[in-house]
Amino acid sequence: MLNYRIAQFGTLFSDGSDWGTDMTRTERRKYRERMFRETVFARFARVGADVGYLLRHIRDLPQTADFFLRAPFLGHTGLPALEEVRRRPDGIAGVIDDVTPMAIAGGYAVGFFPRWILGKATWWSPQARMVRKPAATKAVAAAGLVFELDQNFEQVAAACAAAATRAGEGFGLSPAALQVFANLFDQGFVHCFAVRDTAGDLVAGGFGMASGRVFVTESLFEKRQGAIAFALASLDAQLAQWDFQLHDLRSSRAAEFGFRPMQREAFLLLNIACQNGGRPGRWCPASLKPITRAA
Repeated sequence: MLNYRIAQFGTLFSDGSDWGTDMTRTERRKYRERMFRETVFARFARVGADVGYLLRHIRDLPQTADFFLRAPFLGHTGLPALEEVRRRPDGIAGVIDDVTPMAIAGGYAVGFFPRWILGKATWWSPQARMVRKPAATKAVAAAGLVFELDQNFEQVAAACAAAATRAGEGFGLSPAALQVFANLFDQGFVHCFAVRDTAGDLVAGGFGMASGRVFVTESLFEKRQGAIAFALASLDAQLAQWDFQLHDLRSSRAAEFGFRPMQREAFLLLNIACQNGGRPGRWCPASLKPITRAA
């Protein structure tokens, strides 16, 4: 599996810097710093939500504290052992010291995902994942909504971060987290999706990680009621065309959109079985079949 991930990297662009824009690498870096910058209020709100989450899940506090206390002494020791994770309670599985695209992609390949707790990157492996199999079902939405893929990642990611802060559910997207996902986007692993209205304004969207034939949506935003359901259905229709076998959604609204819980053991096995194939590299809009629906 590791050899496959390395081989997949070889199929991508050499530096990930030219994605159809006129920006130089330096200009893109400065643009992202500006787009991902958070206000002092937003930072306090995000940190407060992290603390609130930990207090609501008091049973995880000893394990979380243990990881944080040991991390400075242990340093990066690679991915957590799956055998150890299976014996642990729901949630945190390890501390991430290596946030390079290859390291993060390796974590997704074996069923982990990253979360930032009080600014620290950690691996997570919950007891259940909210999933559904991508299918080309009809998406019903208001007239004029248009679906797009891998366009304006920074705008979509910034909108997701703002929505996460407003929701106050904990583990929001810090500027450092957004930069990690942006690097993964440059390397063709992370992808964004969005819906625009007739005026060209973003009304819903999200971004996630493609790992083999498994897509993990990490964050969503919605500015117009019903638009995110249309976005997810349109995304699944495209994933189904590419033979993706599983869509994992990280959202408190997952059940509302038809995602159902899958226990950790089953998810880990299916995730590993689906690592071959997929669609590495940028999902070029020119190669996509238009997906637009009207009520």
